[in-house]
Amino acid sequence: MKTAEITKRELVTLSANGQVYLKSYQKSKLSYAVEKTLAKNKNLVDDYYEKVEDARVMLASEDEKGNILLNKEGGYSFTKKNLIELKAKIKALDKEKVEVKIHVASDMPEDITPEWEREFQLLKADHKEIELIEEEEYLNGI
Repeated sequence: MKTAEITKRELVTLSANGQVYLKSYQKSKLSYAVEKTLAKNKNLVDDYYEKVEDARVMLASEDEKGNILLNKEGGYSFTKKNLIELKAKIKALDKEKVEVKIHVASDMPEDITPEWEREFQLLKADHKEIELIEEEEYLNGI
């Protein structure tokens, strides 16, 4: 396993795209690496979304009793000032660096598109022997 320092926005994007990839493609060494990487970093992704939600709640508009006001769609309502502040907080959070655990793929599928290969570039690298054994067990359904 290796680690990499990336922004929280890059982590959230990797997580979202990884989930799409896992639902759309067959088992491969890459899908194994994606699955393992997402699992190893789930707590970081959850922490990001929790901080965003906390900021949204803290900056949401309130009535005179302190109850949060909702808009027509059921989302939080914000004053212009608080919405600007919320966007700034999220932008700052997105730029924060975080060290993630990466499970590398020993190779990429032959039919991988350039877009997916670029998305999972972080998962391409040198690998450890134990990861190769785990990949083979995954591919063989063990």
